[in-house]
Amino acid sequence: MSPDELRALARRVDFCQGCVAVTTSFGEPVPQRLVETLKSANPNLKILGYAGSFDMGFLGGEGLLGDASDHPEWRLRSREGHPLMGYFDGPDGTPTRWVFDPGRFDPTDPNGSFRQFLLDQILADLERYQRPDGSLGLDGVLLDQAFQTMTRSTIFRPDADGHPALMWYEGDNADGRLYRPWNPRTGDYYTDADWARDIRDTVAYVSRGVHALYPAALVLVNGLSWFADSSYAGGVAGACPAPTCGDQASLLDIADGPDGVMIEQFLSAHWNLPGQWYTNWDWTVTQLARLSSRGKIVLAVSGVNSNDRAVQQKTNMFTYASFLLGAAGSTSAYDFTNWDQDPNSDVWPGVANSQIGEPVGADELLHNGLHRRVFRNGLVLVNPGWADVQYDLGRQMYRLNDDGTWGSAPVRVVLLSGHSGMILRG
Repeated sequence: MSPDELRALARRVDFCQGCVAVTTSFGEPVPQRLVETLKSANPNLKILGYAGSFDMGFLGGEGLLGDASDHPEWRLRSREGHPLMGYFDGPDGTPTRWVFDPGRFDPTDPNGSFRQFLLDQILADLERYQRPDGSLGLDGVLLDQAFQTMTRSTIFRPDADGHPALMWYEGDNADGRLYRPWNPRTGDYYTDADWARDIRDTVAYVSRGVHALYPAALVLVNGLSWFADSSYAGGVAGACPAPTCGDQASLLDIADGPDGVMIEQFLSAHWNLPGQWYTNWDWTVTQLARLSSRGKIVLAVSGVNSNDRAVQQKTNMFTYASFLLGAAGSTSAYDFTNWDQDPNSDVWPGVANSQIGEPVGADELLHNGLHRRVFRNGLVLVNPGWADVQYDLGRQMYRLNDDGTWGSAPVRVVLLSGHSGMILRG
């Protein structure tokens, strides 16, 4: 990518205060001038390195911070001692990512600890991009795969008995069978509770270590509500049983934890077909509001698997309006992506610069099931239900169309179809 292209990319998000760009190319040394080019084009841009929280190495294209592949003793294993791999997305269905034991930590032997290795790699990259005046060039790190559940993570597959399992993989000796992860600290198969504890402790350990040396560095995790939600796929409801949702939400409650979180499938993901909503709407928007009001960074990423522009626009309006109900200040950011299809939709300036001003109140549930939030110069309405709802605004207002343009005629009575949002001004 040329410097001009980089500048254009950075300017495209210059409406956002505190925007975050997650880099995926720091597996190889990246010139300092690339970082500086992006920063000069958009001073608000935050550039983060990418690292897995328990999956590293043997992964082409994502540029992970560090590669622990040459430490077979750190790999997650089955009871029989077979090293395990996840992500069965190779061209022939083979696994493409080593999985490491997130709980492997020996305070008496830092060099033998996967957790310490992860921290050391992150600190090394922060040091590499530090400027002569001591300021940070690389603003922090995104810890991917910080999922506090095995059951609903796609990195695991259920075995014949329904237990989370991974494939045994050791060079050419892979047998293609699924094996349950073994927890050497409990002497038993990994449970969701044990897994959540180890992931949480790893994230906390990395966060403490980064903040101790670089107080201004950001540590963000990808994992809030990842697959731990109630979803409708083809009209079939899923479930979000306690304490799974609570565990996911509690990741950011620890005092020495990360600075923020990415919700990679905020209500709708870019792999969702139209109409396949993540329907724990209340829980997701509530967590967004709770965390952002506490000053935590929340990156909400939505999308839809459709190249129909009207479908993209309607989905974006619903998810963006829902985001506005819970977002607080400049610590939250929203993006809309599509599944590599043309036309590829992103955030429209007409929505991002919606001219409705700052919120003057919190999200409120109306008697008809609509959610409403009042802004200084406008109003946001969301219908998270399935039935159409008609609503009298009480005055004439101008509606933001799904295509990002403002309506030319004022309206007073509006109709919100199921799973739709509306932004109004005036």
